[in-house]
Amino acid sequence: MAMNVKELSNVIQQIEGVYADAGVSRAAADLGELLTLFEGHEDMPVDEFLEEFRKLYVKQPRKTAAKKPTAPVDEVLVSRYVRRLKEAGKERAPFDQVFAELSADKKARKDEINQIQYLYIGGRKAWGTRKAALDAISETFNYNRYQSAVLEDIKKVTPW
Repeated sequence: MAMNVKELSNVIQQIEGVYADAGVSRAAADLGELLTLFEGHEDMPVDEFLEEFRKLYVKQPRKTAAKKPTAPVDEVLVSRYVRRLKEAGKERAPFDQVFAELSADKKARKDEINQIQYLYIGGRKAWGTRKAALDAISETFNYNRYQSAVLEDIKKVTPW
């Protein structure tokens, strides 16, 4: 036979008493608050009470709108920009020209920019935003350019 709310309430009252006797007043108070939920439902089976309780207090998951299918990545656009960025090498003017075009290109969506940055710098597969991926491209170019300059300076002062 299934337990009813009154029987459950009696068990919880006994546990509350043990906590109170042990000086664990916060736990005893919490159980006292729990017991107030049972008022007026004493004759109800526990399973039925829990079902009603869930309906009242548990948030139902929201229906979310279906995501729009995204267009596939434009591989031609991606390969064209990757090629041009790599051809620019460590030269500032050619890089800036390609980077400005890429930044302004409306056809280069976040997915394309992510793919370009991944193929150009070998970094993360995806960034959270289009701007973050563009920043990664620019920062990597600046870092590589700096490292190249440092290496050239070292070569100049190294006697061998």
